[in-house]
Amino acid sequence: MNPGHQSIALLARAYIFFNEELFEGKLKTVHFTLQRKARTFGYYSPDRWQANRRGSNDDELVDEIAMNPAYFKSQSTQQILSTLVHEMVHHWQRYFGKPGRGQYHNVEWAKKMESIGLFPSDTGEPGGKRTGDRMSHYIVPGREFDVACGKFINMGHDIPWFDCHPPKEAVQKRSSDKATYECPTLGCDLKVWGKPGIQNLGCTVHKTLLKEKLA
Repeated sequence: MNPGHQSIALLARAYIFFNEELFEGKLKTVHFTLQRKARTFGYYSPDRWQANRRGSNDDELVDEIAMNPAYFKSQSTQQILSTLVHEMVHHWQRYFGKPGRGQYHNVEWAKKMESIGLFPSDTGEPGGKRTGDRMSHYIVPGREFDVACGKFINMGHDIPWFDCHPPKEAVQKRSSDKATYECPTLGCDLKVWGKPGIQNLGCTVHKTLLKEKLA
């Protein structure tokens, strides 16, 4: 299997796995591509591919999920796979919900993300906006995606190839630029990561504010 096929095969295996773990196996097949769209980790494009059946009336169409390999080297396997699941939520919304206009990530999309343990944020950090045209997310430790992704990685799956020349903005920040926020309640495992100094992050279970610890 050549390098390109290896990368696509890994994404396809991950898609099947997360479809079962997080979407009850309801999502339709998609076509995977690797694209270097600037400042984009991945994107979803409906009805992008058509089956080659020239001369027939069969207009079978398949949606596309594109992943940007330029960012693979600077991200963890978990972060890369969270982008895949982010796009899978768009795919879910097309068939089981009501997508926002254009590229807008609406409240329904945000709620679905939260239900599987990916918290929407326009900055990719706690405290960001939950909806908008350009959206990222962060992984909530101990929630559905975090647990499922751990299972997938522990099965021996990993990203097989990295782009050797990531864009400048893909260079990871120093660990001192990050802070950990933890619930002070004994026995609560809630943790989130973000920029230092974020205010009013709370644990909805124990109704307490999270305490900041510099990484």
